[in-house]
Amino acid sequence: MENLAGEFCDALQYVDLDLVVILKVHLFIEERLNSILERFVFHPEYLTKMRLSFADKVLFARAISLDEHDGEIWNLINSINRLRNDCAHKTGSPERDKKIDDVLNMFAPLDKKTIGQAEDQELPKHVSLANAGALCAGFLHGLELEIERFRSVLKIMDRVWNPHRHVTTDISDESLKSGA
Repeated sequence: MENLAGEFCDALQYVDLDLVVILKVHLFIEERLNSILERFVFHPEYLTKMRLSFADKVLFARAISLDEHDGEIWNLINSINRLRNDCAHKTGSPERDKKIDDVLNMFAPLDKKTIGQAEDQELPKHVSLANAGALCAGFLHGLELEIERFRSVLKIMDRVWNPHRHVTTDISDESLKSGA
C-alpha cells in the first residue's frame, strides 16, 4: 500500500506536457465533432441519447462531408483518438511513445502541405501535438462552415416549399393598421 501512495505522489509531482496537450487536443476535436453533428441535424437533443463514441462521431462527420470524406486528416483524427485512449486508460503505457510517433508521422506531411513547416525545425513533442490538433480543428471548422452554407440553402428551400412554417405577422403591415 505504501508503494501505491508513493507511485501516486510521483505521478502528480510534475506536469506531463505531452499528456496535457493530448487530452486537451482530443477534447477540442470532440467538441468540434459535436458541433458539426448538432448543426447538421434538426433535433440535436436526440444525438445525446444515441451516446455516440468518438469513433462514431468521426464516421458521422465523414458521412456528412461533401468533398473531404476520404481526406488524410481523418486518419490523423483517429490516430489522436487512439493516443488519447491509451493515455486515458493506462498509466505509463509502453505504447504511448509509439502512438505519439504515429500521430506526428501522420501530421508531418499534412503540416508541410498546409503550413510549410521547415524539415530541419525540431519542435518539442507537445508543441507538434498541439499543432496537429490545431490542423484538425481548422479542418473540422471548415466542415462546420460547409454545413452552415448547406443549412442556409435548405432554409431558403424550406421557405419556398413550406411557407406555412414561416408565417409572420408584421404589425407595420398596412392591412393590420387599417383594421381590414
